[in-house]
Amino acid sequence: MSTVVFDVDGTLTDTMAVDVECYEAAIREIAGVELPTDWPALEDVTDVTILMTAYERRGLPLPDGETQRRIADRVGELLRTALEETPERFQPIPGATEVFGHLRRAGWGVAMATGAWRPSALVKLTGAGVPHADVPLASASDHPGRAAIIRHAVRALGRDERDPVVYVGDGVWDGRAATSLGYAFLGVADRAHEEALRGAGAMAVVEDFRDPDFLLRELARLLG
Repeated sequence: MSTVVFDVDGTLTDTMAVDVECYEAAIREIAGVELPTDWPALEDVTDVTILMTAYERRGLPLPDGETQRRIADRVGELLRTALEETPERFQPIPGATEVFGHLRRAGWGVAMATGAWRPSALVKLTGAGVPHADVPLASASDHPGRAAIIRHAVRALGRDERDPVVYVGDGVWDGRAATSLGYAFLGVADRAHEEALRGAGAMAVVEDFRDPDFLLRELARLLG
């Protein structure tokens, strides 16, 4: 049995801008720290690793679990408000609302692994209209690092970790995490960003999921 694990922001949902905005506001409000301007260049990019970097650069003791939960909940609250006020900021990547069904009918196991905290991930999936109630979701609420989050998603499906896995993501950090686990990496990007993902280990890159037959062929080729 083969498994496909999807990132969320930039992969299934076009929500990166509103997510960053709400995350930045939450950590400033609750923790009094600023979002590192170079966060995309961090080795491992998750809500937890970004927060830890912000604390370290201020010379502050690292936040405990309760503080992280408060911040995670606040990000979710701010995103829900944004969804009510500006729902147009929550859009699916083309084809994402149907992609899980296509893959399952073809015999693939499907899960999600996001570097965001769970409360915010659920708001973004709901706002973008991506069906997810019966799809396992691992997040930064489960583990601080992306590789551990992906592994958690695979285990949630009850699959043997030796079974073939493809991780689908839009960031170079996605590629690094997939490579560290020995998983194939399928990038999601337009042509302007395709080269960066290939440099991060993507053996194939798609712009979106509008062509499920093409997607299935590319997934099969990655594991062939």
